[in-house]
Amino acid sequence: MLVYEAPPLRPASYTPALTVLSLDIETDISNGRVLAIALCYRGAASLPQAAPDQDEVLLLVPPGTPCPADATACADEAELLRALGQRIRALDPDLLVGWNVIDFDLAVLLRRAQLLGVPLRLGRASWLQPTGSDVTVLPGAPGRGFARALIPGRVVLDGIQLLRQASIRMESYALDAVAQQVLGQGKLLHGAQRGLDIQRLYQQDRAALVAYNRQDALLVLGILDKLQLIDLAIQQLSAVEKNLDEAVKKGSRKTSRTSSKPPAGEPTPFELRQTLLEVRLGLGPEVRVAYVALWPHARPWHLRHPEPMLVGLAEPQRVGAILRQVARAHGLP
Repeated sequence: MLVYEAPPLRPASYTPALTVLSLDIETDISNGRVLAIALCYRGAASLPQAAPDQDEVLLLVPPGTPCPADATACADEAELLRALGQRIRALDPDLLVGWNVIDFDLAVLLRRAQLLGVPLRLGRASWLQPTGSDVTVLPGAPGRGFARALIPGRVVLDGIQLLRQASIRMESYALDAVAQQVLGQGKLLHGAQRGLDIQRLYQQDRAALVAYNRQDALLVLGILDKLQLIDLAIQQLSAVEKNLDEAVKKGSRKTSRTSSKPPAGEPTPFELRQTLLEVRLGLGPEVRVAYVALWPHARPWHLRHPEPMLVGLAEPQRVGAILRQVARAHGLP
């Protein structure tokens, strides 16, 4: 056994290799049932245990009717939902992505599962929740952030949210518009009658519906890859964690809970605050920068329209004197 005593440690930069599954569903506008589910999986090249890249479509096909060769037939909607859980657990992706995947795809799947009495189980660590659905959708609210989806052992990322958090402005955030602008290609069906077209394809040309469904899931992967939105999200999260960790370390000194008065010679927080000058860097209404990208140089409490902010010293000599008093009070050189 190898034992290290007081080894020197230093921080390291690490970017995880993650596997990704793009999810897209098609529904019947007349009754809300799920007709098809596209799953496009991309395994990390550096992970030998990851499954190979693959694209597939689970299709609702009543018994006795033909199924396209490139789709997996499911006799009813309950079987379709169970097959979805089986495939996701078999592929075992780290990230589940899509376009409006939380507010639409997962919300619809969860609602249909509840209606049919079929547990929607898409997560890892099934022993943590052995019964019932393991998917939770938390809707967003104006001024309180985006909707979130919780699946044990996986992270759900919505393409629209990633674009906005990266401060990438689009004339329209619809999948077809973004795909045309970023990739030069778009959806296979267009226009306001797309819901009726999906119904028509399901009844008359299921192979075309399978192609349409798969294309949507592939477009999401293409956009995220071209704009490197997943890498950016990881970098932003790492930056937030680093700054929070530093803040915790700086605030780890214990203070007395019996008195709000600072030690003799130490300035009050208000006195120290008065020596600082917040310098707001104004942005025009057309410019938006993600709050997490500005951290920690962000104007406090301006969450809906984040603004950068510098802190300047209005009286540097007085600040130096205050810092020397604080150091002496704590026995620092």
